[in-house]
This record gives sequence, C-alpha cells and structure tokens, in this order.
Amino acid sequence: MAGRRFDATVVFVAFSGEEQGLYGSTAFVRELARLFPGARVEAMLNCDIVGGDATANDEAALHRFRLYSSGTPRELSTRPQAVERKGSTDDTSPARNLMRYVGLWARATCPR
Repeated sequence: MAGRRFDATVVFVAFSGEEQGLYGSTAFVRELARLFPGARVEAMLNCDIVGGDATANDEAALHRFRLYSSGTPRELSTRPQAVERKGSTDDTSPARNLMRYVGLWARATCPR
C-alpha cells in the first residue's frame, strides 16, 4: 500500500500474545487515544491464521482468499441471558457487510 493515498489513516498492527489472553490487542486499544489523538476506528481486519495447512488442503485451497465475519445464525450466542451477540440472523451485521465490500473489491481488482 506504499505510495498510495487514502482519505483516512490506515494503521497496520502486529500483535503477539493473543492466544495467551489478547495482551497485544488489549494494550493497543488501551493506548489508542495516546498513539492516535482524536482517532475514530472505522474497521479492523484481522488476518488470523495466515497461510494454510498443506496436509489438509490442496494447492487451489492454499491460494484461496477466505473471508469470515460474524453475522450468521450459527455464530449467535446460545445463552438466553447473553447481552452481547456476535451476529444477526439476517446476515446484515456491519462486519458481514464490510467483508462483502472487501470481496467485491478483490474480485474487481484481482482477476484470475
């Protein structure tokens, strides 16, 4: 993305310690206002498990761009008292719509 201009600031962050308790991302969020005064987070794209398992995937699957985001019924909390839900049953969550946009942009700019 070097050499390109954007209407907003784009920040790339690499975290460590996430499987041990979200230490890196928690520290970043705690320090966000100090690091970027007046910033407003529009979106966060998490590139988790980058790459693939060559023993479980064929060559085509290893080069496939896969998008995951909350919004489908299986991702709804099953606890009746749950206050926070991870998705909606109609697939219109902001996360799902952001991934639709990313997928649309990727298809338009990265033809096979």
